[in-house]
Amino acid sequence: GMAANAVAQSPRMGAIFGGMLLSGQRAAQLAKEVVRRSK
Repeated sequence: GMAANAVAQSPRMGAIFGGMLLSGQRAAQLAKEVVRRSK
């Protein structure tokens, strides 16, 4: 749903989606760090 909205550039999400995108990037970065440490 979220990804489809981003691709279709649906205006429905607005600022909320922008915030989610940023927090998603942060989460991805954290996940990468964890993976690196566990190896």
